[in-house]
Amino acid sequence: MGQVTVKVNGRDYAVGCDDGEEQHILYLAEFVDKRLRELVTKLGPLAESRSLLLAALMVADDLSVAYEEVDQLRAEMSRLKEQVSRLDGTADKLNGTAARIETLAAQVEDT
Repeated sequence: MGQVTVKVNGRDYAVGCDDGEEQHILYLAEFVDKRLRELVTKLGPLAESRSLLLAALMVADDLSVAYEEVDQLRAEMSRLKEQVSRLDGTADKLNGTAARIETLAAQVEDT
């Protein structure tokens, strides 16, 4: 099992993780720390527990927005798949019609 030391709000924290996940944990900690710095810039110094709570809420809000965007993209993808399916059906009909026309044209040429 891996372990990485992250720095959040100026403090070091040892965090256990699966082997190979160290860089991802560092990235996440940097993301949280960035949100904390944004809070301090906007609101000034806060108690650590309050600042961590507000940062967690900001990250949760980011995640909520991302989930909404994913849901919208999935809905759009579903609509596009339906359109492609309808177009495939139309293309099949056109191909069938073209084949019948070619057959008729060949019959006319033979006569």
